[in-house]
Amino acid sequence: MLKWIFMILLIPAFTFSITAEEIVRSVDRNMVFDNETGKAVMIIDREGKKMTKTFVMYAKKKGGGNESFSEFTNPEDRGTKYLKIDNELWIYLPDADDILKISGHMLRQGMMGSDISYEDMMRNEDMFSRYTAVMTGETNIDGIICYDVTITAKVEDVTYYKERLLVDEQRMVELERDLYAKSGRLLKVFSQKGIKDYNGRYYPTVITVKDMKREDSLTTIELKDLDFDTPLSQEIFTRQNLKK
Repeated sequence: MLKWIFMILLIPAFTFSITAEEIVRSVDRNMVFDNETGKAVMIIDREGKKMTKTFVMYAKKKGGGNESFSEFTNPEDRGTKYLKIDNELWIYLPDADDILKISGHMLRQGMMGSDISYEDMMRNEDMFSRYTAVMTGETNIDGIICYDVTITAKVEDVTYYKERLLVDEQRMVELERDLYAKSGRLLKVFSQKGIKDYNGRYYPTVITVKDMKREDSLTTIELKDLDFDTPLSQEIFTRQNLKK
């Protein structure tokens, strides 16, 4: 009898052979590439109306930060460009032939009217200096067993106070991220599907974002022609390139 009691007591200690911090770091290693190019279709569903936008994107890891450049190609927004360098973001407006730095209260606005705010685009946080990660168990998403990890802010100046990450145990890719305010209110839900294998690393090709503050709104981004192998010129990620 004592043997069985001892074995039962040991079960929780052996349930997870990986820590919450290791899970989050594995997701980052799986998702962050030195170079990334691709095309995207962004579909914004709001109050029964649908807007479709297309853009090309470039991203580059640089030191401890990252840079990205996007250009919209659909007729209504053609020539609109975004440049992100670490914690700074600029937009080029072709009609005004002007470059605008996005900062302050503007960061809370939705990019091109979508559910993705500029703050979401800007997130470049050093996760473990600003959040504490805890494993809260396992969950099942469409038959896929996921680690259930909660990260909670230990500083005040963060976009979201608490986040719940559901991570595919086998592929170490995030399938869902729930973002909360300090009050406990659910603010946004990011879901990732269409996971594909890129030389042993897994990456989503369909991302949906639901802003829970809006009753009838959903943004879906479909990625295609992804390339993680072609080196990118540093000239892409310059303000001069915004006006080209």
